[in-house]
Amino acid sequence: MHKRNFKNNYNKIQKFSIRKYSFGAASVAIASYLLFMGNGAVAANEVVIQENSIPVANTKVDEITRKEEKVLTEKKETENENKQLLNVKKKLQNYIQEIESKLANGAFSNKSEESVQLVRESLSLANNAKSSNNISEVESAYAQLITTVNTKLRNKAVEKKETPAKDTTEGKETVGIKAENTEKKSESNAIENTGVNDSRNGSKIDKDTTFRAAVNQDPKVDFTFSIPSKKEIYIYNEEHFSLEIPVYSETGKIRYATIKKGSRQRFPNVAGTDNDLDIEFGFTATVINRAETAGVTSEASQANPAKIVITGRPNDVLKKHRDYTKQETQTLNIGTRYIQVVDDQGRENLKKGDSIADPGYFYLVLKAQSKKYALRSQPTDEKISVSSLTNPTAEDLKKIKDSIQLEYSTTNEDARFADKRGTLVEHPEDVIQSVNIVGNNIVVTFTDGSTKTKPVGEIVQKNTPPTVTVPYSDVANKNVYIYSGEETDLTFTATDESKIKDLKLRGPGDINYNNATSFGLAVGKVTDSALSSGEGSVSDDKKTATIKMTGTTNLKDGQKWTSIIVAKDDNNGESAPFDGRINATTNPAERQKIEGYVEFVVKNQTSKYDIKSPEGTVSVVDPANVTTEEFEKIKEKVKIEYSQTNNDANFISKRGQSVDNQETRISTITKDANGNLVVTYKDGSTDTKPLSEFTSLNKQPAIDAVNKAAEDKIAEINANTNATEEEKAAAIQKVNADKTKALTAINDNSVTTKAALDNAKTSGITAISNDNPVVTKKDTAKAAIDTSLREKEAAIDANNALTTEEKNAAKADAKAKADVAKQAIDNATTNAAVDSAKTAGTTSVSSVTPIATAKSAAKNAIDEALKAKEAQLDARTD
Repeated sequence: MHKRNFKNNYNKIQKFSIRKYSFGAASVAIASYLLFMGNGAVAANEVVIQENSIPVANTKVDEITRKEEKVLTEKKETENENKQLLNVKKKLQNYIQEIESKLANGAFSNKSEESVQLVRESLSLANNAKSSNNISEVESAYAQLITTVNTKLRNKAVEKKETPAKDTTEGKETVGIKAENTEKKSESNAIENTGVNDSRNGSKIDKDTTFRAAVNQDPKVDFTFSIPSKKEIYIYNEEHFSLEIPVYSETGKIRYATIKKGSRQRFPNVAGTDNDLDIEFGFTATVINRAETAGVTSEASQANPAKIVITGRPNDVLKKHRDYTKQETQTLNIGTRYIQVVDDQGRENLKKGDSIADPGYFYLVLKAQSKKYALRSQPTDEKISVSSLTNPTAEDLKKIKDSIQLEYSTTNEDARFADKRGTLVEHPEDVIQSVNIVGNNIVVTFTDGSTKTKPVGEIVQKNTPPTVTVPYSDVANKNVYIYSGEETDLTFTATDESKIKDLKLRGPGDINYNNATSFGLAVGKVTDSALSSGEGSVSDDKKTATIKMTGTTNLKDGQKWTSIIVAKDDNNGESAPFDGRINATTNPAERQKIEGYVEFVVKNQTSKYDIKSPEGTVSVVDPANVTTEEFEKIKEKVKIEYSQTNNDANFISKRGQSVDNQETRISTITKDANGNLVVTYKDGSTDTKPLSEFTSLNKQPAIDAVNKAAEDKIAEINANTNATEEEKAAAIQKVNADKTKALTAINDNSVTTKAALDNAKTSGITAISNDNPVVTKKDTAKAAIDTSLREKEAAIDANNALTTEEKNAAKADAKAKADVAKQAIDNATTNAAVDSAKTAGTTSVSSVTPIATAKSAAKNAIDEALKAKEAQLDARTD
């Protein structure tokens, strides 16, 4: 029946082709009719080219139009191909990593070496293809690797072992006895095979063959539909389409998996390939055993399914179709396809291949990119700044295109993108062709020509001037303190939502003059978004720039001057446009309103620093008469800190903290006649502190003597091999307690004389010398071993079944075990180890159980002799 229908269809095609040829457009008509016939009952709105779609009178005009469209299409495809190439390469790389991981983890250990080698060879070709810039080569390598993994892996041959048959009936009749090999094993769904003959051919069934219950499930296709209720899968204009469709069988193996037209008709192969099908309109499918060769199977379980891979992009036939509207409502029905899967048992999923009810049915629909994507409203701090919202420059539009945020549409019903709805598109530049402002809207045109709009205010904003940040010491008066006698290190920052172009310091009356140079200070400068002089920085995104003020001022404490920090962005917005000279007589409140205005005030170093209270003192013989040598040690302990009374906002967080590199701030450290320590700074200003805060009575020799006595005593205790760790620890704890007590006495504030110090030292050393360990643990354990040995020896002596030699041997064994146990106790270092050795020893000694063999053997010999003699007598006939 199928052949007759095919023949009738073929005859129709021939007749139709001849009729169309008379109109001068045979090739187009034949393709149209084949498309219709190949898909069985095609829906009325599927892709079908009508007979009257190419009027003869317009043929030449259409040819010119088609050439122009072809040039534009080829140009657009060239632009998109590089973008799509990256996506295909990424997918290939992921699959390569998956297979390499399986090889490394031994996932293919049950496969034959020959078939695994085929996978390795295909993997090598795929790795080579990663560097190719030809998308077809990359796709081909990807498809070939999938095909090899899905169809060419073979299980290793299982060595069958012969099992000798066993007669379980013992020669008895089995009538009425229930057969024991027909019940399902509890751990499987197999009936036990006992190696009887196969009733089908009389041959003996291999003993290792298991009989399994019949598999009743047809193979499965794991579709991921865009619209599950309609079994539709969406494809999007001008985008490379790639879809993996997993297939599997309950048996874990399939013979083939392919894609068919309606009525189970085949698609042709892609030229030069075995398993790549041309499924029309620019799409191909890599299938499994397209030839449907009998006896060839591929692994395809639910846990590790085989995969059919569909790839491609909509071709010109689709793009010229009347339903290719490039509107968000576009619905271009490409048509019906069917997945056919046949497993190794001959079961298949595909039925007639003529309706949506068929398990293999799926329907391809082409949608516009505007269906898939949407423009995201951007928060204020991320809005794109432009020079004009109504008349943007080309530079403005480029900035918008480079920065606009695209998300997956939340109104797209495509279930395959449900988890991405509302999330950002990673590379929007791949799908955006152009951006423009039309009226009050941003209009984004995608690569397929479809568009999306959004109110201008939700994405862009008019440029605002840069913001300048000055590290004010006194914010209310816009003062910055400069400290005399030391290196200045101040940073001025400018930020902008677009890009900082220029940043500099100028005087109050000149747009270009840096007046800080007159006072011995250098200031960096940014020009055209790059540092042009001095110190500073520009961030990678150009949105932040800094300049630094460095050097040592030549002014004195109390002197001041005025400057302005000025920044300009790339849209010519300026933080403080020049508006004439700022006079010192101008109202300060009015001056301070200027962005970046600053009044620099010089302060001396003593207002910034103080002498820090010492963290330790220097031991001296007489604190009232410090020697030169002792004072040198005191100077080493002198630290300065940031003053806790300085109102400079830049150092509030550092108040009380030590100053790094203090030698660059301090000129000298001396002592005066009033018993004070004096610090003189580089600018000549000074700080003082009582010298007594840095000195103390030298108690260290006494401390060292006590520590040495404790150290020696602890070493003596640790050398005592007869003491356990716990006994040693108890003695050491006492030593440390006496040491602590002695050191506390020595360090008591009341000990101010050498006599009191010597008394505290001697008392401590005497107490430490009397701290010895109390040793009892090991002796007690050994006594327990001796008791156990005596009890065992008594038990052995009381055993009359033993000979003297057997008793002596047993007692010797018990003695040896007791000796081993005592040695283990001697070797033990902790109480727990001693207890363990004692328990093991008593158990070992108690376990000695001599076996009486001599007497038993003698008795047995006598019994045997008696039996022999009785047998001899019984054998006599007289």
